[in-house]
Amino acid sequence: MKRLLSLLLVGALSAGCIVGNSSTSTTAAVDTVAVPTSATKQVVTTIYFGLGIGDKGDVIPPAAWEEFVRKDIADALPAGFTIIDATGRWKDNDSVVREPSRMLIVIHDGSPLMSRKLDQLRATYKSRFKQESVLRVDTPASLVSF
Repeated sequence: MKRLLSLLLVGALSAGCIVGNSSTSTTAAVDTVAVPTSATKQVVTTIYFGLGIGDKGDVIPPAAWEEFVRKDIADALPAGFTIIDATGRWKDNDSVVREPSRMLIVIHDGSPLMSRKLDQLRATYKSRFKQESVLRVDTPASLVSF
């Protein structure tokens, strides 16, 4: 009985991995995923905001960060966004610097207008909080469904 159950289980599990039609081998591996019909191509942008100010270890006060989120980010991105607390590290001359940071993640259509909005957020942040740089990473998202 155990052997029969084992064979049935193996058969059931492998059935999902086999495709076939009259013009191809009946053992070709499945290389596609079922995709919701509402899925669209999008871009995932992550912007890294360092919270350090200057060389003395000062950080942007939480109230100032929250005001930037409320007045700048939320106004620019009314469709939504995600913010994640992070810690950045890099080598500055001979020492390793650790800096509290925030990662802003936005899923969007990749339009020139959205790109300008994201770059404006970076420029505003750099100017307001005396930052040398604000990293932006754009990654294509093949299919996104909400």
